[in-house]
Amino acid sequence: SKQLAKELINNFKSGDEIAVIPIVADPNFQTNPSSDFSLVQKLIEEIQTSSTRKTLNEALITAGKILYESKNFNKEIYLLTDLQSGSLYNQESELSKISELLKDSKLFYIDLNKKSSINLGVDSIKLNTQIFEKNKQINFQASVKNYSDVNGVGSVVSLFINNKRSAQQSITLNSKESKEIYFESTLNDTGLVNASVELEDDDIIPDNKQFISFYVPDKIKVLLLYDNYEDLKFVRLVLNNQVLNNFQVSELSILQLPSHNLQKYDAIVIAANPVDNTIQQIKSFIDNGGGLLVFPTSNGNINSIQNFFERLELPKPDGFVGKQNSIESPAQFEKIDFNHPLFANLFEDRSKTKLDSPEIYYYMKFNPGIRGKNIISMFDKSSFLSEFRAGSGKVIVFNISPVLSWSTFPLKSVFPALLSKSILYLASQNKEEQNIFCGDEVFITRPTSNQLKVIYPNEVVELINVDASQNQSYIRFANTGLIGTYRFYSGNKLIDYISVNHDPRESTTEYYSVSELENYLENIGWEENIIVLEDGQ
Repeated sequence: SKQLAKELINNFKSGDEIAVIPIVADPNFQTNPSSDFSLVQKLIEEIQTSSTRKTLNEALITAGKILYESKNFNKEIYLLTDLQSGSLYNQESELSKISELLKDSKLFYIDLNKKSSINLGVDSIKLNTQIFEKNKQINFQASVKNYSDVNGVGSVVSLFINNKRSAQQSITLNSKESKEIYFESTLNDTGLVNASVELEDDDIIPDNKQFISFYVPDKIKVLLLYDNYEDLKFVRLVLNNQVLNNFQVSELSILQLPSHNLQKYDAIVIAANPVDNTIQQIKSFIDNGGGLLVFPTSNGNINSIQNFFERLELPKPDGFVGKQNSIESPAQFEKIDFNHPLFANLFEDRSKTKLDSPEIYYYMKFNPGIRGKNIISMFDKSSFLSEFRAGSGKVIVFNISPVLSWSTFPLKSVFPALLSKSILYLASQNKEEQNIFCGDEVFITRPTSNQLKVIYPNEVVELINVDASQNQSYIRFANTGLIGTYRFYSGNKLIDYISVNHDPRESTTEYYSVSELENYLENIGWEENIIVLEDGQ
């Protein structure tokens, strides 16, 4: 297409003005008309293939504005495109009559679609593991589609983790067929982990990769908050066991919390009744992606707990059931959701998934409702263990205080496993629940300093000054023209990251016809016939 565009220049006369408008999103590209043909040829040569989608409609509006302001008698638009499906416009609401901008202009169309392309594309990648532990298995799922009209197209699909090939499979797809590919690998790294699924090269290369990123702390920083130090005695024994866990544990009385920065922790375990100002601290911690594990205090005050839960936007507990230290008619588990991530890899033999219920003498009657997940339920249908999403973080609620006057739970073999898994689950961060395509604007955590450092997928570093007068907790970032992982730093501290992927609409090997192009032009008010030029005319 570049060669055709440069050959067209030979047909123009000295003094003619030419503007080059690439149908890719490049905010730095110079579209001003010029009569310097060598400069125009240089601009054409500098056009780069981009993963950022721009529509023909946007390009024609730009062309119309240039022609409207031009004083030249002859006004011509030369459209060089393959008319790939989806390239005319994004949605009909974008279309408007621009006939006044294009008045007295001629439109020439040169078809660049010369052959049927062979194209497989990776449409998505998903991390199926929700608890990250070094040297443990992680599972990925990718969707691959044959976009071409040819049957039996094969390729090798590879999983890369931090640029190292971790697994691969061969795949063969018929025309328009999609397949889900599953990979299993061992997590060997901590910190920010970048994973990608990649295909062998074909006719359309940009869609042969999809990226995903997740963060694995080297040491999981856990804060214990208590009213009564003895309430967390058994929790303390488990979390400080370096043979079982890789936790860095700190402790505070709830009264010490107001002067403490919570953002340095990955998870908080609380057995306390916080007051209003400390509740807001905890809520901000969760909203910003932190994890909270809640136990009632041993001397549980239902009014304090209800206030705490209401401020966290959780359902209110109904009250307490039973009697402390009473072994008469203890309550037990009824149903366990073994499909929850807390139970992944907890049993060596998945066919023998069974948990012995502790004897529960006294408990908080709590129903997670539609806002939460009931992971372990009691015989009265209330919840022993439940989970909630709050802001960008997670909350796990136990209905008992971890003391022996309430239950035998701290003595059960499942107690250390379930407690450790809960902390790992709360601390594990996988942000890729939304698809981010090239050119999309995203919200990034605001740096604590007035400068944001961005490291792009090609390792280029940019420093962006942040307006100190703005008090939002995020900033807008739109320079997402490359596929891959973007890292954001405040000083030398990683504060955010995103994975940007190609728009699947660019993978299609289907194309509009000339009549469909004419219908589009009619919708925007073009009243003249288009002139179709064959290659070489």
